[in-house]
Amino acid sequence: MSKKTRRHHTPDQKINLLRRHHLEKVPVSEVCEGAELQPSVFYGWQYHLFEHGAAAFGESRKRVETIAP
Repeated sequence: MSKKTRRHHTPDQKINLLRRHHLEKVPVSEVCEGAELQPSVFYGWQYHLFEHGAAAFGESRKRVETIAP
């Protein structure tokens, strides 16, 4: 019985795999096969992105109020 090692993907890798499917229209099966990834994991990442994606558009820069002399 062989034991598979768990792979860990960086956030950038996850986004790139999701981007391939959503923007480049690569089928999920092909994306997952190439990354040796279970489709359920891919869909979990997708769910997380859609549930928490608003944070990416949050206020990233504080407005600096300047006082005119």
